[in-house]
Amino acid sequence: MEADEDERTKDISQKEMLEHVNLQTASKMFDLDLDQGPYSIAYTLNGRHLALAGKQGHVAVLDWVDKSLQAEFHVNETVRDVTFLHHELMFAVAQKKYTYIYDQHGTQLHLLKQHIYTTHLEFLRYHFLLASMNVQGEIAWQDVTLGTLVGNVKTKGGTCMKQNPYNAVLCVGQNNGVVTMWSPTSKRPLAEISSHATKVNTLAIDRTGQHLVTSGMDGYLNIWDIRKFGEVLHTRYVPPPTSIDISQTGVIACGYLHYVKMFNMNSIKTKNKSYLPAYMAHEIKAKQHITNVQFVPYEDVLGIGHYGGFSSIVIPGSGDPNYDTSEDNPFQTAKARSRAEIKNIIEKLQPDMIVLNPESFGTAGHVERIDPKDETSVPILSRTAEARKKEKMVKKRKFKKTQTLGSQLKSKKDAVDEANREEKKEAAQAKMIEERKSRARKTKVKSGAEAGALQRFTKRDERPQVKKVKQNSSPAPPPKSDQKKKSSSPQAKKLKS
Repeated sequence: MEADEDERTKDISQKEMLEHVNLQTASKMFDLDLDQGPYSIAYTLNGRHLALAGKQGHVAVLDWVDKSLQAEFHVNETVRDVTFLHHELMFAVAQKKYTYIYDQHGTQLHLLKQHIYTTHLEFLRYHFLLASMNVQGEIAWQDVTLGTLVGNVKTKGGTCMKQNPYNAVLCVGQNNGVVTMWSPTSKRPLAEISSHATKVNTLAIDRTGQHLVTSGMDGYLNIWDIRKFGEVLHTRYVPPPTSIDISQTGVIACGYLHYVKMFNMNSIKTKNKSYLPAYMAHEIKAKQHITNVQFVPYEDVLGIGHYGGFSSIVIPGSGDPNYDTSEDNPFQTAKARSRAEIKNIIEKLQPDMIVLNPESFGTAGHVERIDPKDETSVPILSRTAEARKKEKMVKKRKFKKTQTLGSQLKSKKDAVDEANREEKKEAAQAKMIEERKSRARKTKVKSGAEAGALQRFTKRDERPQVKKVKQNSSPAPPPKSDQKKKSSSPQAKKLKS
């Protein structure tokens, strides 16, 4: 165990710890020898109930505090994962082909045919969404209140999946060492982190959603700060862990082979980013390989699923002793559970609210201050139309060092095509404006013959002068003005005299 500077340390096993703790804590340290492994485990949100799923088809649900068995059955096919829904009365099991939902007695309630060959399950508590990922890396989100499929995306080779408790975004580790973040309303990842040079084995996110812990086949353990997408720790860890979990107080549990090693995230030193001091270590009996580790909420207990069954050990300081009864109540009654279920369904969040920054909802950018007494004042966004137009302009592409020549040429071609499309669009808009202006000029300059039917109601002086041409053979008489001019000639004056 980790000690202070002036304190000496020595090895303390779980067996020795069992002799010195009280009876309540001692009852939380036990082993279950089961022969249908390897086992996947899942705890309820309040940490009261435990679900066990053996790969050979054994499924069991029990209240691990008082050791009472609620349901136990065998599905006679492969089981890959298990998770509870919003309470202990319903849980989902990823079987060989389809995903099934059972009640607390083991009775089948639903068959989810849209979730096929599922390997990982996650339940989003505030959105009431059951998320699954299959062997091909395809993620599906199912609304358990309406029964509709709200999203379906392909991640192209996902190996592990965990949800971020802060924003409900799913983090998926891939074969190329990249961790991608997904939401049901986006066909592309919200963010990507190049964490390892090889396949990502497993990952975990802490309670606050600020730190991401990843483990890869390259033998490194990395800790990332999701807020700024920066690396906090990069340390060698051989052999690579097969399962990682983070407790409510920041204790990291890494399970590899038949060992579990714990680290305290709060003891990470910013100066040395390659050293992580060990907090505790534990070895499984009979040297059974570990498949899944998970901390119990609001308890100093770690659950371990392995090939030989299940083990529960005590990790001092790993659980949060203070819990909110309106959120998670380990001593919840049936009446309080039904009331909380109705309240949570009414306050259910929509799938389009799953974003990287949930605090962005309700804001439309920076708004200038206005005078509350002036009724004519209107808030104006600081981002003008010109600024938004500049953001849409094609920027110069920056290539990664790992990109090949073909991918660089393709991205360059895409940038040129995008610029050409913008130019063609602007030229078409200018041409359309010119045509409209020319049509407007033509309509203004109209002859009298082309005047409308209402032209006869205008004044005589305002009417257009139209020359009438007779079709007779006789020439038209000269106008009066010509006659007057002729009469005013000098010969006409002599005749008059």
